Amino acid sequence: MPDAPTHLARLDRPWPFTGRQAERAAIARTLAGGRGALITGDPGSGKSRLLDEVLTGADDGSRLVLRATATYGWHEVPFGAFGHLVAEPAAHPTDLLTEAMRRIETLAQGRPVLVGVDDLNWLDDTSTALLQRMSTETGLRVVATVRTGDLGRSPSRRCAATAAWTAWTSRRSARTGSPTSSAPPSATPPTG
Repeated sequence: MPDAPTHLARLDRPWPFTGRQAERAAIARTLAGGRGALITGDPGSGKSRLLDEVLTGADDGSRLVLRATATYGWHEVPFGAFGHLVAEPAAHPTDLLTEAMRRIETLAQGRPVLVGVDDLNWLDDTSTALLQRMSTETGLRVVATVRTGDLGRSPSRRCAATAAWTAWTSRRSARTGSPTSSAPPSATPPTG
């Protein structure tokens, strides 16, 4: 079979990332200050791509960088977003939580941990508990995305992720974007 033309090899590369330097810089400053960030925006506004760029920029070897995507289909499954961290089923959810924490700590090898969560509003309760516990006990930082308005709209299923984010925000996080704006996601300095 003949080799594929070289111009086709470029199709697997992502589009160039442009026009978001201010948002990336604001999130980087927030993370450097020991806080997390929330990227808000309308569907299709580039939240996930901004998250990917932030995580790629942060992955310099000085910290463990993990990424998870929360989905509606897995929002009721324990560790739906982080199931790959749990090797075998355990008798009790606390055992799963402890195992997942141990796995992350082993992977981190003493380095700080940064977790990116796409679609935070669909994060399952046990994954939320994992991030809450690790942020409290180890200083884990979270950068998350959520559609404009979805974090504030909290059907009972979304309460855990909303409560978690509220706790992270009050202690060590900065919110980026404007929940009422239809503009692309942006980074703003923390308030309060």
